[in-house]
This record gives sequence, structure tokens and C-alpha cells, in this order.
Amino acid sequence: MPWYTTADAVRDAQKPQPKWVLYDFDECPICGGDAEILTLSNDTSEYYDGDKVRCCECGHTGQFDCDRETDGSISWHDEI
Repeated sequence: MPWYTTADAVRDAQKPQPKWVLYDFDECPICGGDAEILTLSNDTSEYYDGDKVRCCECGHTGQFDCDRETDGSISWHDEI
């Protein structure tokens, strides 16, 4: 079994950490609250396909979907 070394810890600390960023172009379909996206992007106006989304008010979740031909949008998960 390999050991976790100081070099491993330094490498892991230098990896970019995802952060929650407010998304102004959509709102929660349940409560109308603001949406925020968990992204690795350093630019607050760029998001990646598959980034997690949540409502700031009620916590409803979704996913950011985009491709090369369209602007991105949020696909909100259905309530169970």
C-alpha cells in the first residue's frame, strides 16, 4: 500500500477547489429563489457542463447543461 507523503499533500493543496457562484440567469422552479453553481471555473460568467446547481433558499438541486451550439441552462432535478 502506498504512503501518503508530504509531496502528495502539497499537490492536493494546489489543486483548484470548486466554489459556489451565484447564477443570475435562472431561478428555482419551486420557491423562486436564486440559483448557485458549484464550479471550478475562475471566471464567474463561465460554467462547465455537469456543474452542480442548488437553490440558495430551499436547497433544490439541479445540473448545469451546455454544449458548443447553445447557451447553457439549468436542468432542475424532479422532486421525489
